[in-house]
Amino acid sequence: MKNIYLILSLFFFIACSETDENPEIQEVDTLPSKIVTSTKNGNFFGSKTMYYDGNQVKNISFSNAQELSAGSVDLMYTDGLLTRINQFDGDGVLFQVFDLEYNSDKRLEEYTVSRNAENWASKKILDYNSENTIEISNYNGDLEEQDEFVGLITYTRDSNNNITKVVTSDYQIVYEYDDKNGIFKNAEARDVLNLLGLLNGPLNRGGMNNAISYTFSNGRVTDHINLEYTYNSNSYPTSVVQMSPEFGEGQKLEFIYN
Repeated sequence: MKNIYLILSLFFFIACSETDENPEIQEVDTLPSKIVTSTKNGNFFGSKTMYYDGNQVKNISFSNAQELSAGSVDLMYTDGLLTRINQFDGDGVLFQVFDLEYNSDKRLEEYTVSRNAENWASKKILDYNSENTIEISNYNGDLEEQDEFVGLITYTRDSNNNITKVVTSDYQIVYEYDDKNGIFKNAEARDVLNLLGLLNGPLNRGGMNNAISYTFSNGRVTDHINLEYTYNSNSYPTSVVQMSPEFGEGQKLEFIYN
């Protein structure tokens, strides 16, 4: 379980329905410009910096604990829809590309992840149903054809499109959310980016709101992590600390807004 927690901590750096009882959320056009991660001892662990054109996320750049480049992501849009994502390593070399396709309702219906240097690609086909779940069928292959079925992943979302459950044949993840403003609430293509895991990472799959707990189980182990936030006067998070019942305080993230 310790290894699982460590892996999730590393990924955490990289990648509710409103009722009368909830406090009013102020509408402020706010987006984070930088997220800084530190260890539980307060040491700098890394950061990611977001660059925007209006509310479109155009680039995300990562740095590691030595403050050197740990890669970057370029995002491209067509008529307001996110259509391509280029991922670069720390040396600026393109190593992975996402190509996204939409149906006539402008809903994401398929995307392909490819790595030219490896002659590898994976196609994801999305199926939406009436229970607010999305089933994604995964097919692997080469750059020309992806026809080897490798698994199904099911996402359940709440009325705010926060992902509340992720289920595969190997594991299940369950999330709970606050009623505050999500860190990337105002980002264009937010729900698509969130589905791809490119905004908050696996510990927080919220869009409108913020995950306050994460429970991973695979039939052998169960790992639970609480996420404890501080908020500014406009109900946006300014920081979050990972808390594990087994390991105590983990990494801390600080959010700097534009």
